[in-house]
Amino acid sequence: MSTVSLTLDEIFDLAKKTLLANGCDDETASILSDLIRNAERDGSLSHGLFRLPAYVSGLKSGKINGKARPVISKLTASVVKADGKNSLAPMVLKYGIPELVKAAKERNWVVGMTGDGVNDAPAVKNADVGFAMGSGTEMTKESSDIVILDDNFSSLTRAVLYGRTLLKSIRKFLIFQLSVNVAAILVAFFGPFFGVDLPLTMTQMLWINLVMDTLAAIAFAGEAALSRYMKEPPIPKNAPLITPDMWSAIFTNGIAMAILSLFFLTSDGLGSFFACDESRCGLPTDPGYNPDAVLLTAFFAFFVFINNFNKFNSRTEGTDLFEHIGENKNFLRVVGLIFFLQILFTYLGGEVLRTVGLGFGEWLMVLILAALIIPVDQIRKRIRDRIMEAIEAKGRQGQREGMLRGQEHERVEIARRLVNSETGMNIDVVAAATKMKPEEVERLKA
Repeated sequence: MSTVSLTLDEIFDLAKKTLLANGCDDETASILSDLIRNAERDGSLSHGLFRLPAYVSGLKSGKINGKARPVISKLTASVVKADGKNSLAPMVLKYGIPELVKAAKERNWVVGMTGDGVNDAPAVKNADVGFAMGSGTEMTKESSDIVILDDNFSSLTRAVLYGRTLLKSIRKFLIFQLSVNVAAILVAFFGPFFGVDLPLTMTQMLWINLVMDTLAAIAFAGEAALSRYMKEPPIPKNAPLITPDMWSAIFTNGIAMAILSLFFLTSDGLGSFFACDESRCGLPTDPGYNPDAVLLTAFFAFFVFINNFNKFNSRTEGTDLFEHIGENKNFLRVVGLIFFLQILFTYLGGEVLRTVGLGFGEWLMVLILAALIIPVDQIRKRIRDRIMEAIEAKGRQGQREGMLRGQEHERVEIARRLVNSETGMNIDVVAAATKMKPEEVERLKA
């Protein structure tokens, strides 16, 4: 019983306009009835989220289990309450689960259906997400989207949790990848205006693409499934994959990386710091001599490092860059591997990667400049949080003002009825009762 109760508690927290339908036994029906009753009592029962008892089919003959009856009555009353119409509840009572799923989808609810028997297959197939029990019929399994192998109702919540975690991992990867693309495009477009012409070779771009795509995907794929994801509101079906906050991160970090890259390539101070010497670049009379070999090598390392640091920005929505980072071992391994390989390629790349060795001070400068992307994103997130707090505070203030206006209107209406009643109550008495001034009450008198 504790497992069912806990799972239903988690399910109730999931969403508004979400419907979960399935048959249930006496024990589960009793637990669900208590949950609905408690939710109704504390005012939280405004969702269309219910588990429909299998006993609905017995309504025509009147053969309904005693424990199922209160669940059905609560269900129908709550569906009407959530939907605001009277058409859905009679449909449930008359037709059962398939029509309930159809009606809920017509109202743009997100519908999940679990089942095991042949009679459940149509509803499982028509739901947005169909769950079939591992011990169920083959027809139901083929009609479903997900098969619950262990026949455990709590696996539903795990499926939702990991689904939400996967979506967040995809979004983190998109933030990282699109930030790199924005930076690369801006450097390529504005570089010629600053005298910078293709600072990266094709071979170097291949390595950067490997860092940006394959290794980054591995890094973000192992993000932890956090229980707080189950407390978040559902994402509407028509919601964009890239949210406004994601666009903010993409353009802010992408533009910042482009500015830092152009500064790296055009700064006279850095040009002197990464100056060529005879041991690394040879003599000016040597064939293939490149006076910018050290600077371009440092820029290659800088561009890889700054994107590696930006992974930390992309993986968390908050300001804590190390939140649950120990639960994603692959992330740390990938980040460490990229740093190691980049340093190794610098010394071994030679003519293939157009690199020369860098000294300790030069590596330190590259790391410091690359790490600047972290405070840039920290500032962005803090500004975002301040804006959101201001919006929420304004919304709460608006709600309070609306409540006060409603109370004031109600008080005026009461005073108007009292002073204009057949008994004609005394103005001073009405003013005292409604906490209004006598002259205000006088103006209400017809």
